Amino acid sequence: MRYFFEKSKDERVEAELNRIYRIGFYVLMLGIAFDVILQITSFDDARGFPGFTIRPVEFAALIVSCVLCLVLMVRRGIGDEGPYAETDRFPHGHYLAFSALAGAIAGGLQGVLCVPKYMEMAPESWLLVTVFSAAGTFVCTAPFIYLIQYGCFRAAKKHREKAAQAIEDDRD
Repeated sequence: MRYFFEKSKDERVEAELNRIYRIGFYVLMLGIAFDVILQITSFDDARGFPGFTIRPVEFAALIVSCVLCLVLMVRRGIGDEGPYAETDRFPHGHYLAFSALAGAIAGGLQGVLCVPKYMEMAPESWLLVTVFSAAGTFVCTAPFIYLIQYGCFRAAKKHREKAAQAIEDDRD
């Protein structure tokens, strides 16, 4: 068992624990995100239209945990967790593909979750509304994700350069 106030003596165990904690964080984050999406798009039979109620503590915990991890990574000069963590050039192709995939997933999820809302309409109408809803979500989400990733890359690079400059100043 790892104690929080003691330093780990085995680096291999520490690396394995970090991988396990990262997987656990992603499962928790995706579970909470999926629950929040279900709360937003839930169909309330009593009122006859979708209810937009969200448990604010759950939503705040999701947003705060994600933003906190992002801020801590950027402050350490890390822009990503993969092979592009400390690159000097922004890999546009990688992040365009990632943003398009995330936008497509968000748009598809929005389209599927909107179907129960519009089922009382004519089939052509609710299909058209669902497709436009999914496309609109994609068009809004994908560029936003790309811009956030680019901003994080620039901020992390700036922090890395500042740390390198501080090391150079200490050597002089």
